Amino acid sequence: MHTRHSSIKSHENLLSHRKLDESPKKDDFEKQKEETEQEILYVERRYCTVCGFEQPLRAKHCRDCDRCVAQYDHHCPWLGTCIGQKNHSVFYWFLIFQCIQLAWGEYEVYFFNYFN
Repeated sequence: MHTRHSSIKSHENLLSHRKLDESPKKDDFEKQKEETEQEILYVERRYCTVCGFEQPLRAKHCRDCDRCVAQYDHHCPWLGTCIGQKNHSVFYWFLIFQCIQLAWGEYEVYFFNYFN
């Protein structure tokens, strides 16, 4: 028992000495924060090889439309255009109306078969 208490005390002494011996330094978190801030400042420029323009981040060149689209998502064959930065809401409304039309079609098929 006596050795156990002494070993606990020795660990406490080591911890207390470690705290006293450390000079005031920046935390690892602060160092990491400074490194990421330095990394964020550098942004690689991209150029479209087809259009020859500088592309912003997340921009892609659409093969179907033959133009660069900011925040390119995909080319929608039903709308006949690319889904990008300015027409996400149009695409979502298209999907909502397609779901409504599908529900209405199921409703008509069910009642047509039920009453005939």
